[in-house]
Amino acid sequence: FIDPMKRALPWPVVPDPAEGEVRPIPGRAGAGPWRLFASTFDETSCRAPRLSRDALVMLAICQGLDPSRPADEHVILLQDKRLHRYANPVAPLPNVPGGATVDLAADGKRFAVVIEEGGGRSIHIVNLETATDTRLSGGWRNPGNPLLSGDVGAISFTAEVGGNPAIVAVSIEDKKAWVAWQGGRKSRLAVHGVASGGKRVLVTANAAVNDQLFLVDVDHNVFHDLSGDAGNVTSAALHQSAEAAVFTARIGGACGVFWVDLQGRKAKDFVGSVDECYDRAKLEDTRRYVLYEVKPAGGERKVALYDRKKSKVAQEMPVTCSDAYFSGDGHVMAARCQGNEQGWGIYLFVNTVE
Repeated sequence: FIDPMKRALPWPVVPDPAEGEVRPIPGRAGAGPWRLFASTFDETSCRAPRLSRDALVMLAICQGLDPSRPADEHVILLQDKRLHRYANPVAPLPNVPGGATVDLAADGKRFAVVIEEGGGRSIHIVNLETATDTRLSGGWRNPGNPLLSGDVGAISFTAEVGGNPAIVAVSIEDKKAWVAWQGGRKSRLAVHGVASGGKRVLVTANAAVNDQLFLVDVDHNVFHDLSGDAGNVTSAALHQSAEAAVFTARIGGACGVFWVDLQGRKAKDFVGSVDECYDRAKLEDTRRYVLYEVKPAGGERKVALYDRKKSKVAQEMPVTCSDAYFSGDGHVMAARCQGNEQGWGIYLFVNTVE
């Protein structure tokens, strides 16, 4: 199901960086930012960038790559200086906070994608090492918002179980599935992280009125409220160790970015404002950098890179950028941007903070 694509231009040769210089992005030369697919095709519609831990594998969802069905979206994968298209069309974006229809494993060896087939939706896990395409099936309907664990062990996603919204966790190795959260008919549910084996899942759910953040221990059938009743959580991310998380929330007339130590299960804000709000928080492996979007009241949103070590915003992307993501090592950032000379598309940036 993976079709090779010819790149518009040859990959530039990047010399080894001299001591003290910023490590370059593989296959990129010059000062950047760089367009992800180097204008090989019309990238105007591309969205949902995903990067592996070392940024050697990258993907995005793009439209218009099937002349017979121009409205279809496809996963475009960049791996080993080669471009590939996943032939099955991607299901439309679900109405889920922070939801997406694709996820890339941290090691870059697998991706999960929601596609439409047989009159419904299903999740496929594509293993790039073994060239296998596995469809997940079970006692659920309309799956979406898939997230892979940091190892080969698990995936979690939203779905309908028994006619109501739910969050499902699957141990791929054990071929077992659990309902991590069962909601009511009007529940708003989203997955923000899944730990090894699928035994712990980070979710948001409107247990009362607001969307609260919960860590669900599937193995022991218990959950822990991480955000409290006061906040309305807008995004979250789970650290690969499953020992820490970040989330953004709106609390009354103020907004904040919060850090959670999952051992003590106490949230502490490190960014707050009454003039702007925050969304799409991401956390990298060292726990030093947090990437999030800033939404000023009446202004254009922008992407900020916060340095927890120095307790300040260390870098910002142009105000036309959103839908941001970054590599697990925190070195490479990606976002959908407008306003660069090449127009709309996914652009790559380097974290220049030392």
